Amino acid sequence: MKTKNLILPILGTVVSVFASHFDGSRTTPVHRIPLTAEDGQKIVSSVPHTMPFSARMTCGACHDYEEIHGGTHFKGAGQGRATEPWIAVDETTGTQIPADRMGLSAWEFTKRFGTHLPGGAISDPEDKLADPDARWEISGGLEMNCLACHNQSHRQDMTEWAKQIARENFRWAATAAAGIGEVDGMASRMPEWWDMYMGGSPDDHTYRVPPSVNYDSGMFDSKHRIWFDIGKPMDKNCLQCHSTHPVTAQRMDVPGDVHAAAGLSCVDCHRNGDDHQILRGTTETMSCAACHAEDGMIAGQAGAPVAHHKGLPPVHFEELTCTACHSGSVPGEEPQLVRTSRANKLGIYGRAQWYTESPFIVEPVYVRNDDGKIEPRRMMWPAFWSDAEGHPLPEETVAEAAIGILDVQNQIGAVLSKFAIVETALGEPLFVSNGKAYGLNMDGGLDLIGETDLDVAFVWQTDSNLVSTIPDFDVNAEEIDYDTEGALIGVMDAFKPLEMMVVSKGKQFAVDADGYLVGTNSALATGWYTKDGNGLVSEFAERAVVDTVGSTKSFNEEQVALMLKKLGKGASYISNGRKFDLSGDALVDSDHEAAEPVSWPLGHDVRGTAQSLGAKSCKECHASDSAFLFGNVTATGPLLTDNAKVVPMHAFQDVDSNFNKLFGTTFKVRKYFKCMMGNIALLLTLIALAVGLPVIYKLIAGLEEKEINAKLIKMGLMGAMLVLIITGFLFGWPLSYPLGGFPLLSHVGFGALYAILLLVWAALRAKSGGLWGWVLIVSGIVLILSVLIAMFPILGTHGQHVAIVIHRIAAIVSVVAALLACKVAKKHND
Repeated sequence: MKTKNLILPILGTVVSVFASHFDGSRTTPVHRIPLTAEDGQKIVSSVPHTMPFSARMTCGACHDYEEIHGGTHFKGAGQGRATEPWIAVDETTGTQIPADRMGLSAWEFTKRFGTHLPGGAISDPEDKLADPDARWEISGGLEMNCLACHNQSHRQDMTEWAKQIARENFRWAATAAAGIGEVDGMASRMPEWWDMYMGGSPDDHTYRVPPSVNYDSGMFDSKHRIWFDIGKPMDKNCLQCHSTHPVTAQRMDVPGDVHAAAGLSCVDCHRNGDDHQILRGTTETMSCAACHAEDGMIAGQAGAPVAHHKGLPPVHFEELTCTACHSGSVPGEEPQLVRTSRANKLGIYGRAQWYTESPFIVEPVYVRNDDGKIEPRRMMWPAFWSDAEGHPLPEETVAEAAIGILDVQNQIGAVLSKFAIVETALGEPLFVSNGKAYGLNMDGGLDLIGETDLDVAFVWQTDSNLVSTIPDFDVNAEEIDYDTEGALIGVMDAFKPLEMMVVSKGKQFAVDADGYLVGTNSALATGWYTKDGNGLVSEFAERAVVDTVGSTKSFNEEQVALMLKKLGKGASYISNGRKFDLSGDALVDSDHEAAEPVSWPLGHDVRGTAQSLGAKSCKECHASDSAFLFGNVTATGPLLTDNAKVVPMHAFQDVDSNFNKLFGTTFKVRKYFKCMMGNIALLLTLIALAVGLPVIYKLIAGLEEKEINAKLIKMGLMGAMLVLIITGFLFGWPLSYPLGGFPLLSHVGFGALYAILLLVWAALRAKSGGLWGWVLIVSGIVLILSVLIAMFPILGTHGQHVAIVIHRIAAIVSVVAALLACKVAKKHND
């Protein structure tokens, strides 16, 4: 076997030497091909219980398997832009933690995450004997599953792939998922010494059955060739692993991606060559700007509308990614809870749904990335049992400690399963507490069924109502009626060998040696008890169930405290952004770096222009209570607690909250500001034309004839200009760009003051201002209009940049004109 393991990779490489390359035709070759097993043997479809096909040997006959193996989904995974982490989840122990913190072996990683792995790389290691605890020799490697992406047949079934992974049938998984044959047996049941050439046990044809394939011979021709419907990956193939869904939304309520609605497929944008290096939003040719920007490299490709962003100041493109406004869920007071395919096991169907509530992932959270831009992200807060340093405790240790503490649903479920086998049962058994009824689910836990007025712990759910498992009868009668006695004894028989008694109306009844019910007085409340007077459900378990069943939470703080006592000194629980420890008998929480969130950027779903952030109003972001800046991100997790960490959105963006609250309030008067500045610009224009308009000319002349002292106006005008020079040229262009923060607010405020004073000065001194006075007035008009026009949805991105340049030139001209005007005035006074 060792020799064979060395030969097969070499054989696959030799075969790939003959691989064909793109010849210029845009058609897809017909894939009517023979299937080859991993040992190089051709598969004869009519032979029962035979080998699965190998992608390395079958697809590698024409395609360079090793080159493809270096692609984005395989060895190239994680290159470039960060992507969603693999998250280990155990809802029973309240664990949701990035896998890279757990030190999983390749075998453990594949077994845990293989349901959404494409195969290859870590799931098909070259040295399968390096890990003595792995079962690679039995399961086989999980080769690249070419058909998962490229098979366009309706038979392709990734649920079957997941089932085969769970059975450790790694080398058989692709065959079963393709629907070309039926795979029997489970590698997980085979002993350590078994290999696929040994066959099964002659004495066991039921349990220890080795995996094998029975091919659908109707899909093969007489030469044992099969036809695969191969093509570019369809969206349904991609979405098998890349779906995201808001938790509260129905399928019909999710609009999806605007590109998909326009008829584009995933691979129209996410293209790749023979090397399978898939384009992502990190290159010049694969970005939003490439198709939509005015100066994009391929602007307008595939009918893409060019985004002019009229009225949007260019500083937004310095501070924000395109996805900040156009991608993901719309921000609210709290981010939206979402499920993703590979984290929450979506898209795996069957009698029992595979999806999990954990991990709890939210979007959008706006975070400043390494490039200094704010982008929307999905975020998850780790939850796990740790040592004092914040390192995860061994899963086996936690699982052992959890028995009797975290498994309260299963404890009550076990009791309900006993009631379920009672021969005289009137319906399905339910557990009742605190006015709510709970039923047994397929996982042995509980589901919240509804509310009830009954005050007994266990009831029957009939077709019409809920009925107590303890019939109403005369407890003082000399003999209990036959039907009642049969119903009570039937319950007691179901719980054997546990000895039971029932209490009703102050009397307890137990079965005597002759098999009859005998009653005695009792102080216990009506209900079912063990012979020593203990209830079937502990008060602790009842409290935990009432707190958590029917919610997304796994357990409460009381359970955490008991777990930490059992785990011993130094143990902690990380959850909801906090580190929980025991101080005596009390649970205390604190900050810890291990509790910090994990986040990754999102690109889809992309919203259309009308649904983009800020499309309706600037106040969607620039308001003192906007969700974009001032929404709260509450740390999610499995623990029911009031001590979850809450982080304001602006903290992730590294922006000044006080400034942005003040800046947000300015948008309340923004329309009045624009109106005032527009009128000032208009009046200045009229004054500038006063010489040609007699009425205005006479008005101006009359003002000057009154010899009004304009010294105060001039001083104010010079002071305002000085502030504008300092804020504009020192905090803005050319020494720093863009102008922002409090210097920006000062610049805008004093700009308005300068405009008002310039208007008054022009009215008083326009006639005698001389050449430089006229230059000051005209440049002032340009200064005002170049800013004002940018506040209206008139100019596109390029026009906005031009307006900024014009504003800078007008500012320089104004400064020069003011200096020369002062010089001329001083000379005249002398």
